Amino acid sequence: MRTASREPLAELRPGSLDGRRPAPVASIGPLARALAYVATALGVIGLYVPAWLESRPETWPLVAGSWALGYGLAVGAIGALALLGRTRLLLQLTALGAALLLGATALLGGVAWAYAVLTGLVLISFGLGRWALGRLAPTTDRELTVERIAVAVLLGFGAIALVTTVLGAVGWLHPPVTVATLLVLTLPLLRQVPALRREVQRLRSGARAGALRGTDDERMAAAVGLASLALCFAGSLVWAIAPSVHFDALMYHLPIAEADAANGGFIGLPYYAYWRLIGLAHTLYALTFVLGGQPLPALLHFTFGLVTTALVWALARRLASPVAGWVAAVLFASMPLVSWEAGTAYIDLFVTGYTFGCLYALFRWWADDGAPDGWLVVAGISGGLAIGTKLNAALLLAPAAAFGVLGVALRQRRRRDSLMAWLRGALPGWLGLLAPLALVPLPWFARNWQALAQRVSPFFRQVSEGTGLEQEAIWSRFGRGSGLTDFLRLPYDLVIYGTAYDEIGFGALGIVPVLALLALFAGRAVRWRICAPMLVLSLVILALWFRAVQVSRYLLPALPLLAVLAVLPLPAVPRARGGRAGLARTAGAGMLILGLVYLVATRGMYSYWGAHLPEGYPIRLALGLETRDEFLDRAFPPYRAFQFVNAQNGGAPAGRGGRVLSAGAPFQLYLDGGLEDDVHSPEARRLARLPADAMLARELADRGYEFILVHWGRVRDQQRTLPYIEDPFLRGYTALAFAHRDVYVYRLAALGAPAAAPPQELLANGGLDATGAADAPAGWEPFGAPRIERDTAAAHSPPAAALVTFEDGLAQRFPVSPGRLYTVRLWARAAQVEQSAMAESVRPQIRWLDAEGRPLDVSHTNLPVTAEWRQLEASFTALDPRAAYGVVDARASRRSQVWVDDFSVVEGR
Repeated sequence: MRTASREPLAELRPGSLDGRRPAPVASIGPLARALAYVATALGVIGLYVPAWLESRPETWPLVAGSWALGYGLAVGAIGALALLGRTRLLLQLTALGAALLLGATALLGGVAWAYAVLTGLVLISFGLGRWALGRLAPTTDRELTVERIAVAVLLGFGAIALVTTVLGAVGWLHPPVTVATLLVLTLPLLRQVPALRREVQRLRSGARAGALRGTDDERMAAAVGLASLALCFAGSLVWAIAPSVHFDALMYHLPIAEADAANGGFIGLPYYAYWRLIGLAHTLYALTFVLGGQPLPALLHFTFGLVTTALVWALARRLASPVAGWVAAVLFASMPLVSWEAGTAYIDLFVTGYTFGCLYALFRWWADDGAPDGWLVVAGISGGLAIGTKLNAALLLAPAAAFGVLGVALRQRRRRDSLMAWLRGALPGWLGLLAPLALVPLPWFARNWQALAQRVSPFFRQVSEGTGLEQEAIWSRFGRGSGLTDFLRLPYDLVIYGTAYDEIGFGALGIVPVLALLALFAGRAVRWRICAPMLVLSLVILALWFRAVQVSRYLLPALPLLAVLAVLPLPAVPRARGGRAGLARTAGAGMLILGLVYLVATRGMYSYWGAHLPEGYPIRLALGLETRDEFLDRAFPPYRAFQFVNAQNGGAPAGRGGRVLSAGAPFQLYLDGGLEDDVHSPEARRLARLPADAMLARELADRGYEFILVHWGRVRDQQRTLPYIEDPFLRGYTALAFAHRDVYVYRLAALGAPAAAPPQELLANGGLDATGAADAPAGWEPFGAPRIERDTAAAHSPPAAALVTFEDGLAQRFPVSPGRLYTVRLWARAAQVEQSAMAESVRPQIRWLDAEGRPLDVSHTNLPVTAEWRQLEASFTALDPRAAYGVVDARASRRSQVWVDDFSVVEGR
């Protein structure tokens, strides 16, 4: 293998991957610069303003008012220090803030052990990857330290995943064997300790040299870039150290890994098709569960976000300039989709890291004729690891592999050899790229051979019958069209109409898709030999994604490339020289301010995505102000119901407990037994086709089902109709055992069991008929100013009814016993006859008190009302062991006005 000549770091010049001086920089022209300014301004406006117009009023004011203000103050301080030239102070404050966040979460949040284990895994991966790089593609002093570390960590984690796959396949995925294996894998790290020491010294000397010899613009960009990146990843870190509450992590990724770790190897449950779908990320997640469990999985995913950002910085720095490197890194990290993913235990950042690692290695090899061909092997390994993680990586890797094959052919062609000599010269390069691309993911494909067609199905929009994954219409609601005009308008639509392409929130991709178009104006700042493949690859990737599945999360692997493209024109922006110095400084300050405004906008969007909590971020958990159970109870409504089922099952291992049939809560994490629903379980889907009668009850009993778990809030939103959640079936063949936060657990009753005695009424004057003091209903205590109407025509049961709002209603206290279930029934109708069924809602609510009358907790739900009187009911469990009293509130939901009458509260149902 050829080795590039060595060159000192001080002589490294941006603008190419090979360290050579780029061609003289030519300005892109006033028109192009104006276009860049206009596109940026339109992107900021298009991202920020419509969010206020389209936001949900019940959650947005808190996020916008509190977090946007906090981010605004922080970004304002960054801008002020940068414009005043206090770059050293800005760097010191950034380091102090990062240290305080890490220290506070480690000590107060109780995740110091997770940080320690993660650090050990990163070091082991660095040792393995550095050893592999030294043999595949020997690096030189022209390589940036960050580049070497990032590529080594990617390769090293791939090696750890492959070793873990072997352990799981043979059933040895147990703590003693796993820890012993990791200790063996530290041997390459021990051999790399001198190299690691040199890397650290080199990093420090490089930073010192940059601070001394770098231009003012470069020092400002470094300070602002580091501070902005710290701001972008701070919220992600707070979410990453919290227990997972996001859909895919609850549904697929973590339950699979937890079950594998608990069973010491890879298992398959016939009633849950996704359980067989493992890959690199699931293997690493299984390893983290063996080493301690949450929050290690999410922290590992967070680490891949950092590594990918480092590679974006390195590639943009080499292609354009140091300033462009920082801008590209911030553009990538500030995208709300990237920030959100970095705080979850999803797997998309694994795919993104490995696909971009493949691209980096390809460009590193292509740009420098003296680069070793081992970079092709590195590209193939990274691509194979990406495919072994998730098959949507093929959207990027197929054109990337074609570029690599063509590049090998073109490089050999320049030597003017004969055809056979040309083939002999090109064959090693082709094999070096394509062989690892095909062979590396084989261990996971071999494990998944039964479910391979299902994994490909989202990509080709086809599924196999009877597998539990028939969701052919799941992606059809995304996008704004599939025609040529829609494709040409795609960059604009991805920014302005982001909700059409995203499952989670507004503004997922920021303004990067629009800014990436500015690479056309890069001029001679970047060699066309580099710029042309990047533009063509981006176009092909967008076209494949556009035709396959128009979901922004599946475009995530291409976002690093788009971020790099977006900054290629920056070297062509005029510098502050001569008579134009004042104008250039003014333009630079304007761009800095506009960029900081954009940063505030993306932080506001990301904060808005934290809808699991009213405060947006799990700050209380991170600072030790609430327990893990308290956080999960607030952020994950089915959690308490799962704990109830776990207690009934006696703490059976994951996948081994009693069977639970679910509607509206298709989650597996935090539940010890097996949960099945009609979307992911073939058997549950078959049961959903049976009539709601004794035959269904007998079938459930014969199949070993013990509980039916229903998330009524989601069922109402999705308008689900299933026979086993119909009211006659539930009343005839089940007994309500638990209810909390709209999640009910029904225990299947024995067929032929005698009916239970009617429960005792706990309220006095539930019909509001008797009058007490101040003309209020006897036994009830008014709050606010409820309207008591004593009109036979207005009441459900004459003579009285109450018109209530959220602030104006009635309350009555009754005794309770901890752990018991209580059901509230009432009659309600909308205040205005012309109101639609979903326009207004009533809020059945119980406030739990201790023996001294001190508040403990509140249980409530919102139920829609119609223009006609209708009986509604809601059940709640007194969870707190100190509960002695309950206070039922007769009130409406927020911004609603409702007539209520005939209240009842009973123990049980």
